[in-house]
Amino acid sequence: MTAQYDLTTKIIPYLDRHLVFPLLSFLSEHEIFPAEELIKAQYELATNTHMVDYIAHLYQQIHPGEEFSADFLKKREDAVATNARLSEETDPVMSVIQNPEVAQNLRQDKLQNFNYLKETFGVTPEQIIALYNMGQFQFSIGAYSAAADYLYHFRILYTQNDLLLSAQWGKLASEILSGEWDKALDELNKLKDFIESGLPLPAINAPATANAPGSAALT
Repeated sequence: MTAQYDLTTKIIPYLDRHLVFPLLSFLSEHEIFPAEELIKAQYELATNTHMVDYIAHLYQQIHPGEEFSADFLKKREDAVATNARLSEETDPVMSVIQNPEVAQNLRQDKLQNFNYLKETFGVTPEQIIALYNMGQFQFSIGAYSAAADYLYHFRILYTQNDLLLSAQWGKLASEILSGEWDKALDELNKLKDFIESGLPLPAINAPATANAPGSAALT
């Protein structure tokens, strides 16, 4: 395959930026574009995520020997602080719902489950929302398996509709990026059933940005 027939630049604008990384890795492995262009494209793509270690690695390849900017160091500090804050918010509820005895008491009814957790363990609606926020953040740092886990627990406990479709899209992307193809197919079928049900679609607040500025480096 040559760059003349490659369709990556046609596909990228329609994908979440995290789904573009595997495509760029494929191009790099097959040497379809110059290595320097691909590294720059990966760097541009990563800059609007919280994948700070990956960004640092790419920056050093593009600018060997140069110091990191103050903005980047601040970005890294913010990412560490955000992870710590969200962990503090989600650890209590995760420790409860991952308890096997608690899991046995959960039922299909989300409201019943939430009331049980609220009355027995003091779980709050804010803690359930924190699961979504943590899943979103884990996705942004490239921890896709963890993102899928948090979004799964959020989805089985959240009783409103406004964030559920967003969480489902996020879990689908997380399973794809984790290479969990059976789980990804299951999520895809759930989305298909929901869309074909004819129910009104809630506004989607996607777990990650859906643009890909790095594609410009491959033109």
